[in-house]
Amino acid sequence: MRVIRCVLLLFALLILPARAQESDVDLAQQASALYVQGEYEAARNLLEALVAQGVHDSRVYFNLGQTYLRLNQPGWALVQFRRAQTLSPRDRDVNLGLARVRANRVDIEGDEIALPDSLTALTSGVLTIAEVNAMMLVLWTSFFLLVALFALRTRWHAALRGPLACTLLLLLIGFGLWVSRWYSTVYRPAAVVVETAVPVMSGPGSDYLEIYTLHAAAELRILEVRGEWARIILPEERQGWLPLRAIERVEARQIR
Repeated sequence: MRVIRCVLLLFALLILPARAQESDVDLAQQASALYVQGEYEAARNLLEALVAQGVHDSRVYFNLGQTYLRLNQPGWALVQFRRAQTLSPRDRDVNLGLARVRANRVDIEGDEIALPDSLTALTSGVLTIAEVNAMMLVLWTSFFLLVALFALRTRWHAALRGPLACTLLLLLIGFGLWVSRWYSTVYRPAAVVVETAVPVMSGPGSDYLEIYTLHAAAELRILEVRGEWARIILPEERQGWLPLRAIERVEARQIR
């Protein structure tokens, strides 16, 4: 009897993920059909439900971005395209979606000036964080193997000096890129304005001086959160305070 129960339990554990995956595929297909029919709000709701269920796939985020564009919500569209880029940075459709939103938004923004942010931008459009980690692992392993050979094979010193120096240089560059990406992600998380327009204040409250206005799809980084307000910095390093409800973080907790 116990054996039968164990077999049934094992069968249930095997079949439940498969059924969940089939359900996710069904929802995605329904969302695509609704999008084609012009039912953009319904399509968005289904795609958001997929994400809420734990589906974090670049195509889901890309389709969400396309849907938000149809709903004339460029801020939310840019958030979804950037989340898709986090998972598939070299995807042509994703990068075209990003370029389309950036070209049509109200606020014109240049490249990020701050060193850690500019280095992060350099890698985030090419490599996922998992690929950066894998690159660092390969470089560390190669470097220590060369060091071991250099220590054990004195006759190979002349032949190993060049590869060892090149590997060390690549390791230092890679480590700098990795640290900058980690620092920006943890301490200066990227966010996007999702409201149509929002005043930027000189302090954390509506009673402070309004210093300028940002519009939907403006990109920024969060420096500090105080209550319901966030101190933000723009790519050109202008700062100010925004209500948290007006912005959405790009790096959702589930995206790594």
